[in-house]
Amino acid sequence: MQLSARQRGVSLVELLLAMAISLILLAGILTVSLRISTAGGEAAQAARLNQQLRAAMAFLSRDLERAGAFAWFPLWDDDDGDGDPADGLTDPAVDGDLADLNGDGGVGVLDYFQAVKTAWKRFGPVRLQRFPTPGDPTSGTPADCTVDCDCVLYSYDLDRDGLQGVGGASGAGSGQDADNFELFGFRWNGQALEQRVAVASAADAASCDAGTWVDVTDDTLTVTGFAVSLNLGEDETGDSALYEVEVGGATKDADPKTSCTPSMAGEVPAAGDILCLHRRSLELTLAGALAQNPEVHLTLTSKAKIRNDYLETP
Repeated sequence: MQLSARQRGVSLVELLLAMAISLILLAGILTVSLRISTAGGEAAQAARLNQQLRAAMAFLSRDLERAGAFAWFPLWDDDDGDGDPADGLTDPAVDGDLADLNGDGGVGVLDYFQAVKTAWKRFGPVRLQRFPTPGDPTSGTPADCTVDCDCVLYSYDLDRDGLQGVGGASGAGSGQDADNFELFGFRWNGQALEQRVAVASAADAASCDAGTWVDVTDDTLTVTGFAVSLNLGEDETGDSALYEVEVGGATKDADPKTSCTPSMAGEVPAAGDILCLHRRSLELTLAGALAQNPEVHLTLTSKAKIRNDYLETP
């Protein structure tokens, strides 16, 4: 039996060259795979941050839109249920009838004004403040502001009783009660966005450095910026405008203003009195980063149109 021709094997140089080429190809594949994996992880982190920030912004916006809302009927109604003619009701026999508060023999808009004017003063104002160092409530007394403020205070009638709830706070005044807490606020504090849930005294309600505040955001998110602005433009088609209303004036200036001082001689508006009508929209900015990876960051902007106009009186 004749053997086949001698077969030549692979030389050591050829083997090493083939291994080098294989290693280069393998390194390229691993590099691409790592980049794909890293990009996927960063995308997941960015999506997580986006979700958390948008949830916080949505909660913030929706709550601010309710500012100034209150139930007027309990304030005008014969809520004691006794049908007493001394209450000034148009029909004392009907429980829940509306009162002729100004004694002119009928029930009208002036009676409504007299019934709710205290509630307007309690629930209507929206106050913006800024700490000396943005995002640091310990840096000093906050000052009132209108642009790039890091705290906003507001109120609305959560239990719809017409009275502003101060919770367990001392010093409740006219138009307030202790049924619940309705002296709300949001502020930037360090790495978190906070909401106010209590105050020790009703007199502290007008300051952003008073009260008990709880985090709206969790510790997986670092808040790096929060700003609220109220721009009262002079364009009456805008969302924010301030109007000066002269009661019974021969001419009425309907142009929006940038400032207004109300004046009223009696309990209800009369000819020559000045009232200030506020239509308000807040511009909101919220910025944050992932606590475990600060390089993943995001800034959101939004607008909260306050649905309840505020008629300011003296």
